[in-house]
Amino acid sequence: LKFAERSLEKYDIVVADPPYDWDGHEKLIQTVMSKGLLKKDGVFVLEHGQEHDFSDHPDVLDTRKYGNVRFAIFGEE
Repeated sequence: LKFAERSLEKYDIVVADPPYDWDGHEKLIQTVMSKGLLKKDGVFVLEHGQEHDFSDHPDVLDTRKYGNVRFAIFGEE
């Protein structure tokens, strides 16, 4: 989260794998998406546990499930 808050760069892909029981997932998503960290057609991939569901988030492009692991893929359409 601190990196996302301080970064001035733009990226093709941002990947985050915070602890599943971390309570900052929403803030991390909001920070990455609102600070313009993604280049045009860039994506933000967030690994998370099954207790979180970001499928209704307005910036989610896709979600994936592999056993107990979940991935939410964010970007601008």
